[in-house]
Amino acid sequence: MAHQKRNTERATSVEHEFGFQTSLNLSSDEFSNPDLLQNIMSAESLRKYLGLDAEPCSNVALSVRERILQSLVHAKPDDMTDRSLYLPIIEFNKIFTIETIKALVKERYSQATNAELQVKISELSERRRLLGIFLVMKSLHRLDAFVRESVTDIHLPLKIVTSYLHHDTRTRTSNEINTTLLKGWDANELRLFYDYQLMFFVPFFDIQKNGLRPYVLDRQVRLPWQSIKYKTSGGNGIVHKIKIHPSHHNFTPTRKPHQPLYFALKEIKTTDDLKYRLELSALEKICASIRKEKHLIKLLLTFKHGYKFYFLFEWADGNLGEFWELFPDGPTRSMKATGWAAQQCLGLANAVKRIHGLATWQKKNRDESSSQGASCADTHEWGRHGDIKPTNILWFSSHDQDSDLFVLSDLGLTRFHSAATRSLVLNTGIEGYTMTYSPPEMALRECISQKYDIWSLGCVYLEFCIWWLEGLEAVRKFENERTAGDEHFDVMQIDDFFVTIEIDGRHQPEVKPVVLKWIQRLRSEHQEDPFVQSMLNLIEQNMLVVNKADRLSADFICAAISQIVTEQAQQAKADSGRRAQ
Repeated sequence: MAHQKRNTERATSVEHEFGFQTSLNLSSDEFSNPDLLQNIMSAESLRKYLGLDAEPCSNVALSVRERILQSLVHAKPDDMTDRSLYLPIIEFNKIFTIETIKALVKERYSQATNAELQVKISELSERRRLLGIFLVMKSLHRLDAFVRESVTDIHLPLKIVTSYLHHDTRTRTSNEINTTLLKGWDANELRLFYDYQLMFFVPFFDIQKNGLRPYVLDRQVRLPWQSIKYKTSGGNGIVHKIKIHPSHHNFTPTRKPHQPLYFALKEIKTTDDLKYRLELSALEKICASIRKEKHLIKLLLTFKHGYKFYFLFEWADGNLGEFWELFPDGPTRSMKATGWAAQQCLGLANAVKRIHGLATWQKKNRDESSSQGASCADTHEWGRHGDIKPTNILWFSSHDQDSDLFVLSDLGLTRFHSAATRSLVLNTGIEGYTMTYSPPEMALRECISQKYDIWSLGCVYLEFCIWWLEGLEAVRKFENERTAGDEHFDVMQIDDFFVTIEIDGRHQPEVKPVVLKWIQRLRSEHQEDPFVQSMLNLIEQNMLVVNKADRLSADFICAAISQIVTEQAQQAKADSGRRAQ
């Protein structure tokens, strides 16, 4: 690039292109076609081609500008000012076709030879967005300097080095200051260029099936939200429900056709790059690999916008608690008839097993690494969720071929450890956990392990069984009785599943008597439901166990519930056979 340079500190900029390569609608072959200069449209024909009203004595450049301005939309639904306008990719591709470019070049260089026209058209193949900017500015002549200095769309948006009043600029792909590209521009031209370029550089989010593509976007970059609504705030972030312009992403919906496509946009409550990367690392380890676990939330996209960090997920219909509220009387007849409950419990256990690094393929990978001399202890792939509770279990009414799918989410507290340290985590370093579903080792200030999640999952399973048998009111009654029965605190009562008593001067935890009474009553009063009978046994004997060493690990929990699923299927088959006789 022919320009003067000055050394500067490293600038923060977009780390890669805006995803436009994924949404290209023109190939380089179209610009080198030998028949390119045949049948160039007149201004009148181009207006019709662009869907504009007929206008005598029209001008090509002004007609294209008119079409651009008609197609602008607002990036912020609550901001209807010009500073939120942008041109959607679908409209950009309709406007900046080879036919439009040919007509523009022919009008501007009416005396040029065919060879010269061919060169000019070719120069615009990588400058269609620059062309749009200068059309809106009514300053097409300014494009020549960008051609001379080999500046193309990929170098934009340009960066202001000091202010609108100075000509120094920096491209998106370089840290060097360019002092010649904008030389001779007046202050108004500079202001318009820096403003208008933002209308043409709104990202296309390439949501890849088997990986993540991180985006780093400057604060000024406009985001293609068709709607955005604040939904909730938690310890790890703020969640918005958003709708992305359909031409600015390539996500394939998992919902039934004709349902609106929404996303969950999680804004991380930190400007701390380390905290963001810890959560991202957890999500990448368990959610963004080729092996998918449908009961574990899938991270679709991550990006940084200015100083804020974001994660993008598919929008769920609610969480487990909200699902219970939608079905307050308990399961529907179809839910009872299909073995759905056991499948969902198994799916959640599989999700935890994957976080814990106990999936079959994860064990196989470690065995292979070990046989090749690699140290498993350094892989840091034994995770712990740390906050399993009903609000962190999402409900999708439909998801691919599944109905009423439960998905484990909110991995903000998830941490990964090596083989040597996975059972040696001090609970003083645990932040943001939910007391109701936390295990006794938290109260005793003992080191915590993956068995922490087994206790929490057992609590959720028990509440699910109560809803399954007796509905939402029973779940609420169970919660009230847990709290009311907590008499060991003089000052306050706590909603949890264990109580700490003092024996010989030592604090000894035990499962709350009221919890055990509920399990015994449910077992006694609902003997006709083998699913619940099996689940209650598993919960009482292997999950809500005070001594964490005696709790089953996630892979054994999965094996136990898998057996329940098999038994249900066999029973359903036998019942069907008897009815057929």
